[in-house]
Amino acid sequence: MPEPSTDPRPRFPKQNKGSSVTPTPAQSRPSISDPLSTSEPLPSEITEIPLRLVRLEPREPLCVINDDPLFEVADAAEILGISQDLLAKWRQRHRGPAYIQYGPGGPVRYELSVLRWYRAEHRVQPAYGLRPQGSRP
Repeated sequence: MPEPSTDPRPRFPKQNKGSSVTPTPAQSRPSISDPLSTSEPLPSEITEIPLRLVRLEPREPLCVINDDPLFEVADAAEILGISQDLLAKWRQRHRGPAYIQYGPGGPVRYELSVLRWYRAEHRVQPAYGLRPQGSRP
């Protein structure tokens, strides 16, 4: 039993030299009157595919992970826990989280990092155990 080859390159099956297979026009050699023909004979058979043609995968990944995605107004409002109308009012009054707008009247997008920062900045930490002045026990 022949030992399996460790060569990863695929191989074409070899033809028997005694077989009477006639080449198709695509496989035939160029005619003598062909100006592009060379004086060197063409190989009668190809036994392996060049390695540069075998590797079809890209060398580097084609996609990149976006660690700061953009969100539409509805999604941004849900992240902040407010309505879309309130976000629109804040934009009109130049308040609220920073946003990206693609042209006048264009679509509005919010970055995740800005939404997280805005939510964290407006977090209220109540002082437990302290009573407001003037209140009764």
